[in-house]
Amino acid sequence: MIDSRIPAAIRSALLGPFRIRTATMVPPGFSGGVVFECQSEVGSRFALKGWATGTDLERVKEVHTVATFARQSGCVLVPAIHGVASAEGRQWELASWMPGEPALADASLDQIHSGAIALRQFHKAVAPCKQVQQPAPAVSARLRRIEQLRPLVTQMLQSRESPCAITTRPTPLSNAVGRASEILRRHWLPTADRITSELMDLQDCYVVTQYVLRDCHRDHVLFSDGRPSGLIDFDALRIDTPSADLARWVGGFLIRRDASVQNGKREDAVWQAAMAGFGLENVLEAQTIHAATVWSSLANWLVWIVLEQRSFPAGPDAVARRIDEITELAAQYQSRNTGKRRKLHKP
Repeated sequence: MIDSRIPAAIRSALLGPFRIRTATMVPPGFSGGVVFECQSEVGSRFALKGWATGTDLERVKEVHTVATFARQSGCVLVPAIHGVASAEGRQWELASWMPGEPALADASLDQIHSGAIALRQFHKAVAPCKQVQQPAPAVSARLRRIEQLRPLVTQMLQSRESPCAITTRPTPLSNAVGRASEILRRHWLPTADRITSELMDLQDCYVVTQYVLRDCHRDHVLFSDGRPSGLIDFDALRIDTPSADLARWVGGFLIRRDASVQNGKREDAVWQAAMAGFGLENVLEAQTIHAATVWSSLANWLVWIVLEQRSFPAGPDAVARRIDEITELAAQYQSRNTGKRRKLHKP
């Protein structure tokens, strides 16, 4: 059975040459897009994706061009794109279904290393598309966002409505917002100053930039039998420094699941495993991007929920889990970097 939430024109196309007979919606994420797992009469599996409402067709075509180039260049971890069409305010694409499951947060160092190798394979495959020597957009974007967030965080923390009281009864989301607001209240201003200073050390450094994924977190790198089997979700693909992908990949494995791991030993080992997979020697740029992402993301979530009263398709419990993860990463950064400032050497 094909889900009735798929527009009629798209359902009709699925029934045609692809002979798809079932299409089941997968749990939504935070981007505003929708994905359906499809099965054909002959057993082939496809992913039908409806991009976030309002996404421009030219943007979708840009992503498809890069993904197709990667696959034609030998990176078979990238799904094959079979078609795109517009319907009911969305762009819809049909792609091959990539097998596998995401790595766990406490994945082995070998799995983290092999995931980094997979991302490096994608970078090498698409490098001929476009390379630009320039300051990293990831650095300038985070500098701008931190400056934008400064007054918003102050407004949020001074709001007469406590972040903990966004509902009449305690919920996982209100509790998560309360924990996040407390760490922002205690540490936002000095931490934002420290991270801004480190970003400013990098903002004039010219580095090689190219197409990178930018959102290659754990859920978007799939594994089968312990080895990478697929890369999915290219919504955020842009020209940027590969270090942005390193930072995003590592961030999903830094939450301390084992209380016996102390003094940052797990964190250091994760960075080293990922660096080896990426083939990088200097990780400071990626670590600074990671820190800026953690703290700006934490501030973003509270601004969205407390000031803007947004809701998300993934649901409040999923939002609460995301906020708690970012809060823990922020706390880890704070415990390791209080009173410290890493001096970054410009190349």
